[in-house]
Amino acid sequence: MTMARTQLMVNGTDVVFCGPDDAYLNQLDDGSEAELRLFASELLSGGAVVLDLGANIGVTSTLIALDTPGSRVIAVEAGPATVDMLRDNLATNGISNVEVVHAAVSNSNGRVHFHESSAFGHVTDDPHAIDIESVTVASLVERLGLDRVDLIKIDVEGLEPDVIEGCSDILQRLQPIVWMELNTWTLLMRGHDPIAAMTAIVERFGEVHRVRRSGGPLLDRVGDDHTPAIEIARTLIHDNIVRHHSWEDLVLVPPGRTLDLSLSRPVAEDDTDLLQRTIATMQNSYSWKITTPLRVGARWWNTRRARAGDGSSSTST
Repeated sequence: MTMARTQLMVNGTDVVFCGPDDAYLNQLDDGSEAELRLFASELLSGGAVVLDLGANIGVTSTLIALDTPGSRVIAVEAGPATVDMLRDNLATNGISNVEVVHAAVSNSNGRVHFHESSAFGHVTDDPHAIDIESVTVASLVERLGLDRVDLIKIDVEGLEPDVIEGCSDILQRLQPIVWMELNTWTLLMRGHDPIAAMTAIVERFGEVHRVRRSGGPLLDRVGDDHTPAIEIARTLIHDNIVRHHSWEDLVLVPPGRTLDLSLSRPVAEDDTDLLQRTIATMQNSYSWKITTPLRVGARWWNTRRARAGDGSSSTST
């Protein structure tokens, strides 16, 4: 396995991540997880507990731990090699408020077979794959003695419905907000009927919100209190395929829990500092500097064309 290294700037601190040289690591930049970080910073307070299910090499856990120093983050990852990289990244960056659990999260406790492929491993029926422990969220909470869970992030390559099924007691008792990846393709690959799976998930929650990445409000509620769960599910799956290339994040609010309206305010207002840092990093990069002549030339050419257009129009009138 070829390894790679990338460095990010988080709240003025350099953070280093090492992992497989693949698309996941290579797409990381200073704006990584911007929406989740913004949401978590608004949602979490002192002593907050976060479950990062499908923690991968620890990017989300590290960023939340740095953004909310008083929080307790439980990073759960199934892949043995990935867990080693996760622990190494936490140690390298001096992160002390993240605990690592090596297990797959599902709807039952026991053992499962796991196929570890780069940074995108998954549970499989292949008997020759790695044998690892499987836990439910409910059993994990009991094992760790947690009396609160504020946020659960779920990214488990198509087994999200199984994870939700295994935490129904926690949803009722502790009422955590859930940040979940929706990927129709991975749901199909894990044998789920996407509409049926999403209908079952929607029925467990009071509100379902899309996470927007194109400006405007951060959260966009799908349906309302009177919309049937199957209609919300059909809308989600249709738009996930047609508009979002089978990949987007959802925020799920359990019954009886209210979401602070400030969490839905425009990203452009909330995320100004993060965007400015990202722009500054980009402008100081080598690629930005070597392409400066191209941008200057383009501005000169566009200005010349605009003036020529103004001149021709004034002559003809």
